Amino acid sequence: MPKIVTEKDINEILSIQKLLFQNGLTNDLVHEYVIIKNLNDKLIGVVGRYYNNIRCLAVDPEYQGYNLSNALISYIIKRIYQDNFNEIFVFTKPVNFAIFKYLGFRMIYCNEEFGF
Repeated sequence: MPKIVTEKDINEILSIQKLLFQNGLTNDLVHEYVIIKNLNDKLIGVVGRYYNNIRCLAVDPEYQGYNLSNALISYIIKRIYQDNFNEIFVFTKPVNFAIFKYLGFRMIYCNEEFGF
């Protein structure tokens, strides 16, 4: 079950930073995360947002291929709509393009380092 994490949850933030680092990401410009843990309470997936901007999607390589990305993104989309935003933007690495395209997003800008 996804869980909401804010900057105040220091212990969770440390785990998030570690998973992001393992995936070549940093936790800049994020005020809320959605996380998923396994049965042993290990963080296995995270996605962040800065208002209506989705960013920092990372899934532990051991758990990739189990639709965790879709679950995380769908959950954070609901959170964004609950805050009365009408548009959602994504800042992601090219490796995640297919996931977001599958979920109905379209590319509006891309360069070598940045995505949607």
